[in-house]
Amino acid sequence: MSISVVVSNLENNTWTSHTGPSINPAAPDGYQVINTPAGLYLAMCSSVPYGGWLASTDTPLLVQATTMNFLYSVTVDDLTAICAQVIETDTKLTDSNNWTYDCSSQWNYARIPGKIVFQIDNASWTWVDTPIVLAPFQPGVEARINIQYAFDYTNHNSSIISVNVNGTTYPIPINLQNIPAQQVGWGKSDIHTQLQQCNNSKAGAYELRFRNIGYQYNA
Repeated sequence: MSISVVVSNLENNTWTSHTGPSINPAAPDGYQVINTPAGLYLAMCSSVPYGGWLASTDTPLLVQATTMNFLYSVTVDDLTAICAQVIETDTKLTDSNNWTYDCSSQWNYARIPGKIVFQIDNASWTWVDTPIVLAPFQPGVEARINIQYAFDYTNHNSSIISVNVNGTTYPIPINLQNIPAQQVGWGKSDIHTQLQQCNNSKAGAYELRFRNIGYQYNA
């Protein structure tokens, strides 16, 4: 018998701010995550290039998902296309045997001028381009994102299968799938969600609003 789970409105969770060398070499001068009735706001201002930080929250993994959809809506401001390096959204799932599966992805604003590139972590833990190259998100217009994951608990690997943007699905090539899990000592049966900002080669500031953050998964 299959089991389906829906976890929604994670923008209302408590989110914790993080900086440090393991997250980004430079911390921004100012950064904040704010829960509001209109959504979860992330804002940063950095006087140095490539300043970055993240906000995170944890959710129990109710059953061990074989497939999972990570959903969110993001609205960028007018400065995002000018100042942002990336909009990063990560899911790190730890199973009941302490294996952590890393499904990290980001929208890279600086990779190709006038475009955004969907990137994922590969088996060498470096960011790699996917073939998904789109026009930047429009300021003030909510973009609806649905990222599909798959998990193999026998061979200890995970894959990002596809990303859907505003109703259009883009597949991830098979050679970028099957990312090895690791045992890093995180809590069992947990979904760790991260939202990360980083400015580009110039000093700058930008703000993001996230809504409809959640997971749908099957076991």
